Amino acid sequence: MSTPPRSPNSTCLTTQVKPTKPPSINRKEMSVFHLPPDSLIPNTEFCQTWLNVHDAIKQLVLDEELKALAGAVQKSKGTCYSKVEALLNHTSAKIHGELCPTSEFIAFVDNHSFLPTYHPNEINGGALDLVGAPKSIIKKLEQDDRNRIPWHLTLTVVEEKKAVDAKDVPAYCGAYLGYANQACPDMVGMYSLSVSPRSFQIQYSCSAGLATSEEFNWTAQLGCILAYVCTLYLPRTDFAPRDTMISLATGRDILGPPLWDIDVVTRFIATARSNSSGNHGRE
Repeated sequence: MSTPPRSPNSTCLTTQVKPTKPPSINRKEMSVFHLPPDSLIPNTEFCQTWLNVHDAIKQLVLDEELKALAGAVQKSKGTCYSKVEALLNHTSAKIHGELCPTSEFIAFVDNHSFLPTYHPNEINGGALDLVGAPKSIIKKLEQDDRNRIPWHLTLTVVEEKKAVDAKDVPAYCGAYLGYANQACPDMVGMYSLSVSPRSFQIQYSCSAGLATSEEFNWTAQLGCILAYVCTLYLPRTDFAPRDTMISLATGRDILGPPLWDIDVVTRFIATARSNSSGNHGRE
């Protein structure tokens, strides 16, 4: 959550992200009206195109505890948020310890009973099943059970369904991901994970649209879970993960309504406008 350096020739504008359209009233409406055409078609080149498939994953995927935790999710008869949380936190610990021990730990937490706060469009269509966020943010949430995670502090979203409802997961998760991307103007793109006992899928949302992976098997393709978490820590170098012109304003309650500092450089004006139609995020 560090603030990027500013150009010496820039000035700073502080603003909110402006609302763009009325919010959905439920998740069905959310997934129907807020997903770009063809965005749920499985992309068999997703990992090669959007994820950081680090060489270390070949070794990390052999971890017996990782296999056991994935197997527990696969054998579940219903939703099992605690099992998914355990799997993702273990995955995060393996990536963090092996590849980026000096980075802030990314923690995953069950959030299915709570609505995130402070979305610019006042989204109230449902609660995210799990969220990934910096560990320091999760600790602040744990200090008071009345605290709720703000949309703009989510790094990734996770949606889970029972095997019988697995076909619906990418649509719901894709809509949530687009909403998160709208609320995070400093993030160029964001990732999500759709989970069921049958399989899992990964999605990427940016101003160009939404991309959805093929369905991955819990045993044969477990390395894709590692690649998903690895990319959160170590984004690909061939496209920018963050907009360095935009940063969260400091000196405010971190769990409160956000204000954004926007650098205005010669011949460039960054806006904090969100657009929830067409491009799945903002323009």
